[in-house]
Formats: sequence, structure tokens, C-alpha cells
Amino acid sequence: MTAIRQLLASLLILAAMVSLAGAQAPVGGPFLSFGQTQHGVSTFRVGLRRAFPGAVARTDVGHLSGYVEAAFLYWTLGDETTYGAAVGPLVAYYFGSDSSTVRPYIGGGVAVAYVSESRMGSRDLATHFQFEDRIGLGVEFGRFDAYLCVVHYSNGSIKSPNEGLEAVMLVLAWPLQ
Repeated sequence: MTAIRQLLASLLILAAMVSLAGAQAPVGGPFLSFGQTQHGVSTFRVGLRRAFPGAVARTDVGHLSGYVEAAFLYWTLGDETTYGAAVGPLVAYYFGSDSSTVRPYIGGGVAVAYVSESRMGSRDLATHFQFEDRIGLGVEFGRFDAYLCVVHYSNGSIKSPNEGLEAVMLVLAWPLQ
């Protein structure tokens, strides 16, 4: 129950930060994500997104853009708990025009993360420093965003054994305005 309170308090703090920063973009603002690894670890992320300032590589099909995320991490397996933080970009190719009500996209990125424990269940991550690789499919509908992705945590072979963790996650984002 304490972990849920900490996550809710973090979300409120992050929401206040975004409202003060004046995030305006459709994919900007707070997000919440949750998922599961094949090893039974439940994963949760809560954080903020800030959209890139514009589109590049615009074509008749869509355009390239994205956002930067900062997130608090919470992993749990039985009575084991790991906390962490991650920050990094996600690049996405949005299909359709800017005026489309529903816009599917494909996206991916690599963030850097720090986790409080270097071991989770049977997985030995070897270091507290981790890379957070993500790839997935999403859809913006109106000003809301849903993104289904695969997330891989690994220390990039900085230190052995580098067993890593993979999770399938659902990310939900919404604007504060």
C-alpha cells in the first residue's frame, strides 16, 4: 500500500511540474505505464513527456517526431521491490495529417535508467545503471495516447552477467489542459 501511495504522490508532483511548465503538445504531459515480464516481475512507470518542437521528414503518409520522457520506475515480484528512474527520447513516425482525429504511430528509443537493486527475482542485472530500450505501436486519439511496447532493461554488457529484463507494457498519456 505504501508503494501505491508513493506512486500517486509522484504522479501528483509530476502533474504539477507539467502544468507549471505549460506542456502544450498532444503527446506531452503525464503518463502511466504498466506491464509484466516473462519472469513474473510486474513493472510500473509514471512520468512526464515533453514533445519535440516540431515534425521532420514530412511526407504524404505522415511525419517523424517524438518526445523526451522522465519516469519513476517501480518493479515488484512477491516481496521484492525495486525503484528507479529513467530519462530519454522516443522517436516516432506518425501516420496521417496533424488534423487527423486518430493517428497511429510506430516508435522506439533508448533511455538511461538507475535502479535501486541489481537483482530482481532470478535475474542478475549486475549493475544499478541500465539502458531502457523500447519499441512499439501506438495511437493518438484526440489528445490522448496509448502505446503498446516491449521494454528491455540491460546494462549494455558493462558488467557480467547482464541478464536483463524484458516487459510488455501499455503506456497511457494525456494532456493536462
